[in-house]
Amino acid sequence: MQRPALTRNSILAVAVLPAFAGLAACGGGGGGGGGGSTASGNTTDDVVVFEADTTTDGWNELWRAGFDGGPVMVTAPRAVDGDVTTVRRSPGGDRIAFLMRNAGSSTPELLYTADVRSNDPPVLVSNNAESAGADVTRFAWSPNGDRLAFIAETGTNGTSELFIAFPDGSGRATITSSAAMGTGKKLEWAPDSSQLAYVAEDLELFVVSPDTPGQTTRVSEDYGNGGGRSVVGFAWAPDSGAIAYMADQDTVGRQELYVAAPDGTGDTAVNESMVSGGDVLSFAWAPDAGRLAYKADADTDGIEELFTVDPDGNAHAKVHAAYGSGNDIVDYQWSPDGAYLAYLAQQDDPGQEELYASAADGSGNVRLNSTSMASDVLNYAWAPDSSRVAYSVFDGGAAILAASSLHTVRPDGSGRAQVNGPLASNGNVFTFKWAPSGGRIAYVAEQDTVDVRELYTTAGDGNDGHKVNADPGGNGDVLSNTLDWSSDGSRIAYVGDTRTAGVAELFSASPDGSDRVRISPDLSLADSDVTELHEDNR
Repeated sequence: MQRPALTRNSILAVAVLPAFAGLAACGGGGGGGGGGSTASGNTTDDVVVFEADTTTDGWNELWRAGFDGGPVMVTAPRAVDGDVTTVRRSPGGDRIAFLMRNAGSSTPELLYTADVRSNDPPVLVSNNAESAGADVTRFAWSPNGDRLAFIAETGTNGTSELFIAFPDGSGRATITSSAAMGTGKKLEWAPDSSQLAYVAEDLELFVVSPDTPGQTTRVSEDYGNGGGRSVVGFAWAPDSGAIAYMADQDTVGRQELYVAAPDGTGDTAVNESMVSGGDVLSFAWAPDAGRLAYKADADTDGIEELFTVDPDGNAHAKVHAAYGSGNDIVDYQWSPDGAYLAYLAQQDDPGQEELYASAADGSGNVRLNSTSMASDVLNYAWAPDSSRVAYSVFDGGAAILAASSLHTVRPDGSGRAQVNGPLASNGNVFTFKWAPSGGRIAYVAEQDTVDVRELYTTAGDGNDGHKVNADPGGNGDVLSNTLDWSSDGSRIAYVGDTRTAGVAELFSASPDGSDRVRISPDLSLADSDVTELHEDNR
């Protein structure tokens, strides 16, 4: 089992799915002092979906298990290099979709689904598309879970077509022709599942209804076989009433932000005027669709700043005070309730990445991390109820790569608290994840033992802390990129070699560390491991 490195992007999720039966029950017997027992029967309706190589080293099977045990194999690989890949659950939780090759790397990746409520085997949805050599390159569930859209190569000159199908494989239809789709690779459902947006061969943005295949609407301008212009990113408004997109539509080489209705009307650049060399670099809708945030070097070429604007281009605001050379916006996130923007920036000190929050109109700007010490903020995440922001920092500044710690704070800057316990010498907090209610937070840290990563939970204000995993006896770690809460917050799943050194297994426990069980199957094969857990997109 390889220990992942400490990075800014260390917050990853474990997939949690409603309970289902797979192809074959493969019991996970025997617990043991290092990791708890394997139990049967579910305390919640959630299921963890994971991959493990239990029969042949390097051949990953797809598994599921309840939070309190009962592992079941969903499907096994069909051949060498035929692993399951790109596993995604339906928003309603009734099915999972995944890609898999039937006979190794020389055969195409095909799209399958499995019904999570029955014992039925996986269903082939892509049906090889239109060619025996056709790879499915991208797929997406409709937000209501009723349909899948997927892009598949036609086997001719690398061109692709866009298809839809019902999850049981029926109703497959071609939405676009290869001439229209070209080598397009981007698609996104409207949040109300009524339409699909995609970028096609000429790098223009189109919308189509799954109920009227072939009747497409161009949302962006007609770029006339490219002409150097292109749509480089797009996103539906959360209410499905508009699409925002970035393109060099008016000036070749200058990316700007546009908003249009799905029928292509009202197409408007909403960013402020920009200096020569300026570009819009990224954007994000507010959860209520009332505003857009975007990052751009609009005022000074090369200095990235954060702005918000109404979807019609009015009420433009810069979120922070002006700053000079060497200062940049690194990242930003809307609060779940849309009232605030949190952002990571080199705002007060060039080269020092710190955390700030502002109201959507730019008022009330405040630094969230402590002003009493130099500290680079590594990661941050809003509590699901928007009450607090959690963040990890390198204490003492960027030059000191030891002793990172975890803190939470209210969005107005009050109530700041360090939530991890005292760390071991040169210890770090590696990753963290809020419980669904926002009341507790889980984190992986070198807290009790030097160079041993373990799992802890605490209340959002740092009170009521507990270690979750069993004592590994100095022989193993909890993997820092594999943990997640059940949907009701009553249990947390994690992967680690805390029972047998070098063998990564899947465990679950209550947030206080009680009722700990091993929920992966027996991993008796040499070099067997739980190799991946899949993100929950509910």
